Amino acid sequence: TMDLRTLAALRPDIDPHVPIPRVVCLENTQNMCGGRVLTPAYTEAVGCLCRAQGVKLHIDGARILNAAVVLGLPADHLTAPADSVQVCL
Repeated sequence: TMDLRTLAALRPDIDPHVPIPRVVCLENTQNMCGGRVLTPAYTEAVGCLCRAQGVKLHIDGARILNAAVVLGLPADHLTAPADSVQVCL
């Protein structure tokens, strides 16, 4: 997962040579991290940072239903902060 302090520090107004981010994409579950499941709390924290900085949040939910089963939650609880979600069936 991305460290929230690192994500919060990605502010383009600090350095004009840094491109302006428009979207943050989270993957739940994380394929290249052994299927790590992101919690709703983490996703909400990222969503709050994105909203505060005017950045969209996208969730790559190719395995979101797997994450929902692991956490015992409906999938919409895991995607609520997102502006867009992609799901594979």
